[in-house]
Amino acid sequence: MGKKIINCGSRKGETIAKLKELFGDHKMYCFEPNPVFNKEYKTPPINKAVWIENTTKKFRLCNNSQSNSLYKRCNTQQTIDVECIDFSEWIKQFKEDYLIVKMDIEGAEFEVLKKMIKDNTIDYVNELLVEFHGSKIEECKHYDKEEIKEQIKKRGVKIKEW
Repeated sequence: MGKKIINCGSRKGETIAKLKELFGDHKMYCFEPNPVFNKEYKTPPINKAVWIENTTKKFRLCNNSQSNSLYKRCNTQQTIDVECIDFSEWIKQFKEDYLIVKMDIEGAEFEVLKKMIKDNTIDYVNELLVEFHGSKIEECKHYDKEEIKEQIKKRGVKIKEW
């Protein structure tokens, strides 16, 4: 049993130093589906998108690389196929650990967190830092982030917006 940091949407790895500064130098797992960013890492990330099932999906590459997403966030026709991981299933291997999850996954956070609440894998997370993108993505505007945050807090998870 130990402390683990899971960095979902780690882009070029710039958040790694910030997470280590905040939480210490613990084992870290980084997810980044954009293969262009892989060469930026000393240790390559897990080159998969965090999602609600193991599948392959279209991933939109926007001119502003911070907006790459499984959802339509920009007016681009450029997409790549990316492998997605069922985050709820993947996280089960750490049920005995203290988990810190940073989630900046450009809209997919709503579906991923809803599934984690429903299947109780949110209970494996001790601290959650999440950036909600609902107002920026048309397909996500119907989600109520405050309701999701409240459900997570009721489970005893420390939650902060990233």
